[in-house]
Formats: sequence, structure tokens, C-alpha cells
Amino acid sequence: MDLMIVDDHKIFRDGLKLLLSHFPFVKNIYEASDGREFLDQLGEVKPDIVLMDINMPVMGGIETTIEALERYPDLSIIVLTTFHNDDYVEQMMLAGVEGYMLKRSTPEEFEKALLKVQAGGNYFSDEIVQVVMTNLNRMRTEKEQHAN
Repeated sequence: MDLMIVDDHKIFRDGLKLLLSHFPFVKNIYEASDGREFLDQLGEVKPDIVLMDINMPVMGGIETTIEALERYPDLSIIVLTTFHNDDYVEQMMLAGVEGYMLKRSTPEEFEKALLKVQAGGNYFSDEIVQVVMTNLNRMRTEKEQHAN
């Protein structure tokens, strides 16, 4: 499996590369420090899975994800961020990501997410599922209140 880490913090990329390099199924790990650099590399490199940060200089993760998936609809993207607020989760899910994880995830969770997405599935960490469920419950309650 070939991976691409898109994150503006080099020390984070280096640490994540070290972690991911211990997984036997990972062959190559590429990196980009922002969305523009990532999109420029997509012509030369075709990763199986992209780990995408949201807040980055030059070009952020939401805009980058939308453009990347317009160009390469089969690209698999997992959001990897410290942010799990409603707006980011919704925007990235609408953009078409296959997963959403927090940077504080365990090595076991990274392994599970990568294998699940590689197999064609989706992976959303427990915190993200909670955000989505809270929003759905709120929308259901509002809909019920408007119906009465």
C-alpha cells in the first residue's frame, strides 16, 4: 500500500511516517506540506490512501480534498486532524472522504482504518461517529418539533 501524508507540520509527518513504516502492508510513504504541493505531486504519484489534515497554509484540506476527488474520483482520503467540530466533519464527509480520524488515534486504530479503507470500506473514529449521531438526533428532534 502506498500512502501520502498531507500535513503542514514536519515533525508530525516524520512521526507518522515512522509509525506507518512499521506496518507490513505499507510499501511507500509520500508527503506534502500543504494542499497545493499534494495536488502538484498527484500527477507523478498515485497513493492508495491519503491522510489529509484540514488546517494548512497555502491550500487547506477541504479545498484540496474537493479538487483532488474531482481529478481522481477513485482516490481514497482519510481526514487526519485535531478538529472534530460539526462544520469540518460535515464538509469533509460531503467532499467524499472515506474516513475521519483524530491525530491522537492509537497505532491500532491507524492500522484498522487503513486496512478497512483499502478494502473499500469507510472508517470514522468513535469521536466522529458521536458528532454525526448528535447532529442526526438534533435534526430529527427539530423535524419532529416542526411537524407538531
